Formats: sequence, structure tokens, C-alpha cells
Amino acid sequence: SLFNIDLPLFCVAIVVIAAVAFATHATRWDRKFIPPDLSDCTNSIGREFKSIQDGTFTVGERDEAHEVTLTQTFKLGVHQVTQFQYEQVMVNSPSVFIGSYNPVDKVSSDDAIEFYRHLSSLPAQKTNGNVYHLPTEAQGEYACRAGTTTNYSSGNH
Repeated sequence: SLFNIDLPLFCVAIVVIAAVAFATHATRWDRKFIPPDLSDCTNSIGREFKSIQDGTFTVGERDEAHEVTLTQTFKLGVHQVTQFQYEQVMVNSPSVFIGSYNPVDKVSSDDAIEFYRHLSSLPAQKTNGNVYHLPTEAQGEYACRAGTTTNYSSGNH
């Protein structure tokens, strides 16, 4: 499943009508990794976001195939939520693999929902009108397809 909660906070959130998915980020073992600058904006805790244009994609196969249309542009987080960012909102990180730049781990879907609720309540987020929540299945699927038009993001297998 796309939202496997046993992995480091791979839960996805939405900012205002905007999804926050988590991409790769430097770990304590790879400090030299520097991702390309993909961000359009950064929020008050240092989360970077990229705009994803609205659009249509096909879900399912053969007789069950149908189109899904997202009518509003949304934003995705460019990197995983780090322990430093998580602790700015929730105070304590449940992580086992300790390190400020490491992704937060050992977070349940309920923890993720609570994180986004607290993040949305921060004064800087309220001032900017940002509201965070988990995305719809369609937003997650659309983001993972990254603009592909084949049956699968990796082609027509």
C-alpha cells in the first residue's frame, strides 16, 4: 500500500487543498546527498512543497478502468518529515533511529493525523491559511504517477 505506516512517516498530508507526500531526504549515513531544488514554497517549520497541477488519470484495468479527475492544484512535500520538524510541532519524536535530519519513524496513521492537526493550529500556519490533513487515495495515486499516462507509473505491463 502507498501509505504503509511501518515506514518512516510515509503518511501523506494536504496543505490547504494540497497534499504533502514525502520524498527522499539525506540520512545520517549520506550527508552528501543534496536533492534538486524542487520546492515552490516553504512553511514555518521548514517543510518544502511543490505544486502539482490538477488533471485526469485512469485507474483500473480493462472493463474496470475509469477516469479520475482532480479539479484543484495541490502541493506535495519535497522531502520526508525530519525528526527536527516533527519535534517543532509535537515536542517529542517517537523515532528509534535518532537524528535531527533523519526522517521521523514509528508513527501511526493516528499520530500523522494528530501531527497535521497540530501543525495546522500553529499561528504561522493559521495566518497563511494552511490546513494540513491526509490526502485522498486519488491525490496519492496521481502524485505517484508523476504525469505518466500508461496503465502503471512504470509502463504498460
